[in-house]
Amino acid sequence: MYEQRPQKIIDLRLPLTWLIGATVSIVVSMATFYAKVDGMASKQADLQHSIDSLQDKIEKRDETVSGIQNSIMLIQGKNDTQQSQIDRATNDITDMRRDIEDIRKTQRGVLR
Repeated sequence: MYEQRPQKIIDLRLPLTWLIGATVSIVVSMATFYAKVDGMASKQADLQHSIDSLQDKIEKRDETVSGIQNSIMLIQGKNDTQQSQIDRATNDITDMRRDIEDIRKTQRGVLR
């Protein structure tokens, strides 16, 4: 018994135009991918520059806010001092009026 194996031949021959077309499409897609990646790198650099600029602005703003806070503290201190002077002057005026009324009462009592 002589067994014969079936022969299977897979023919992988592809037309030349298909090979060229596939190669060209792969090269074009790789070039497009590279261009997009390069564009993203450029955008990343722009974003980093924008972030640095914003950080500088924030630092300047913080310095300005700190200066304004110091000025407000000084003004509040001056206001407190002036308010205490006003209160003292008001108390002095009230005391003077009371003293004047006492003097007038004693003068009326003496004149009678």
